[in-house]
Amino acid sequence: MSNAPLIKLPTWIYVAAGSFFLLMGTAFIVMGINTQRRAGESANWPSVEGTVTRSFVEETTLRSRVCKTRREYAPRIEYGYEVGRVHYDGNRISVWGNHSSGNRHEARAVAAEYPAGEPTTVYYDPHNAADAVLQAGTNKSDR
Repeated sequence: MSNAPLIKLPTWIYVAAGSFFLLMGTAFIVMGINTQRRAGESANWPSVEGTVTRSFVEETTLRSRVCKTRREYAPRIEYGYEVGRVHYDGNRISVWGNHSSGNRHEARAVAAEYPAGEPTTVYYDPHNAADAVLQAGTNKSDR
């Protein structure tokens, strides 16, 4: 235990810091609720047949002063599709985005579900056809 004197900070600093963290926490909760709602809506989106143009696993090395260097793996799927004679390109797997983790085998398994050159079902937002995903709904059982 150190006998160093404690520095007394003005009360407004504690109030400002508390307010900041409360605001950020609220923002993250609202974003999560909106994404969950959007994922649920996507289960009812119309679908078209598209074509996978690229399918690979992206490896990223993360370095930190605190932690050891670690690797993250993310499946990257690029696809093309047409809605109303307009061509679109997409790269999102689900409304939640493209999952990455430290598990290379998991990323490879997802990429293997979408081999390049193969047809695939693309779900698109009927109000904005450029907004599309390969996995609609909140989880795979919604498809």
